[in-house]
Amino acid sequence: MISRFEKITTPIFIFIFAQSARAADIIDKAVTGDIDNQADALAKGAGFNQNLEVGSVMGTIIKSFFSVMGMVFLILILHAGYKWMNANGDKKEVDDAKDSIMRAVIGLALMIAAYAITAFVFRQIDSIPQ
Repeated sequence: MISRFEKITTPIFIFIFAQSARAADIIDKAVTGDIDNQADALAKGAGFNQNLEVGSVMGTIIKSFFSVMGMVFLILILHAGYKWMNANGDKKEVDDAKDSIMRAVIGLALMIAAYAITAFVFRQIDSIPQ
């Protein structure tokens, strides 16, 4: 009789074995083939531009940073709203939640100002004749 443990682990081990065999096949093809051409094909297939400029890289980094900060702002607002809703009329907890919302909004305003300044500076740098 097959135990419950064997019923659960057998498919997992089969899956892991199949994936390791597939990975070995991919590695074998990479080693025996021209790795540079395969890497270029992979980069093009993934949508990476091979002729990158400093400005586009910086723009991507800045966009990513502001996206993460926007998510942090949303989490802070949701957390403060949750604290406010669960304050049960306690004045100290309500004030704490209001302060958290105020700090999050101030942080968002600073982020928007930083983005505006950054965009202005990079536009000015791009407009300089080379």
